[in-house]
Amino acid sequence: MESWEFLLQRKGTRTWLPIARQQGDRAISSRQLQVEAGTYRIVAQSCRANVEVEIRIVYQPLHGLPPQRRTQKRRCRTSPDGLMVVIPFLELNPGRWELRCACELPTGPTGEPQRAVLQLDTLLPRAIAQPRHDPSCPQR
Repeated sequence: MESWEFLLQRKGTRTWLPIARQQGDRAISSRQLQVEAGTYRIVAQSCRANVEVEIRIVYQPLHGLPPQRRTQKRRCRTSPDGLMVVIPFLELNPGRWELRCACELPTGPTGEPQRAVLQLDTLLPRAIAQPRHDPSCPQR
């Protein structure tokens, strides 16, 4: 049984938010999470040590006509403990981020590579209530 665990950290904090670990007999596991837009980093832990992993990052902005997807692909190697940085500190703007990790080594009875998908929906920061100007009140 193969699994990936993702951890999310917002810049300026010391805490890591674990993103629910999933295990199963399927070759692909998928998770979804909503976060407020901001600067984050994400690391992943696999049960595989010292293996090459393909990371694909797809971003679709919240606004924009027509919506334009941006894609980046790179390779990374897991540490002896199975850890790797999926994204270093990066400004996650409002929209949908999809992170795909694929281990080259075949696993399971079907011989398919181990894969995991993480979807992040980044939302606009909560609006801070601004006092409204009442035109009937004189300004000072």
